[in-house]
Amino acid sequence: MGSKNKNFYKDAYARGGWADSAEEVQALWLAGRRREAAAAVPRDMILQSNLFGSDEQVRCRLVKYADAGVSSLKVQPRGKNLDERLIALGRLMDIAKAL
Repeated sequence: MGSKNKNFYKDAYARGGWADSAEEVQALWLAGRRREAAAAVPRDMILQSNLFGSDEQVRCRLVKYADAGVSSLKVQPRGKNLDERLIALGRLMDIAKAL
């Protein structure tokens, strides 16, 4: 959670309703307690800010983002190689187009 003075991610999570958790994670991170910081990130915070799960779960998350006014996303598809990442990106594009 980077800089104590100005941190985009901490601020964004605070705006998203996770101020206490973001503060705790940042304090642990800055204290050099990286494993504890990672363990302190709430599961729901991760799910709220990522596109994990089945196609239906991803579709529901995209709808929530759109309803909140989000009009663009930066995505980093996961995969063991470029082909797998391109397949994941194609799947996401198909889901988004169908909305």
